[in-house]
Amino acid sequence: MVSITRRPKRPRGQKVTATIEEWIKDLRGRRLGSRRIQSELARVHDISLARATIHKVLGRISAPPLQRKRLNRRKRNRYDAQVPGERIQMDTCKVAPGLIQYTAVDELF
Repeated sequence: MVSITRRPKRPRGQKVTATIEEWIKDLRGRRLGSRRIQSELARVHDISLARATIHKVLGRISAPPLQRKRLNRRKRNRYDAQVPGERIQMDTCKVAPGLIQYTAVDELF
């Protein structure tokens, strides 16, 4: 009887070396997130790491999360109409030959 082993197909070596960790730390110093760090490592150093691995390294070096810049969006006043009926929207529709329906909607807001 042949036993089926459950040995790993790849050796479990250290994927992230100290130099790669330094590169990640430098890229984080430029205020880049994990996805941008991943693409920079692939583009500049020809290294492919998963984002989960980059998150593990960032947790190991205790990098704080990036602060997002919040945009203050003010609400715009669409119209200056203060009096009802000052601004209306007009619509016409042909109902039958010689019969036209007119509809007017007040645009108060």
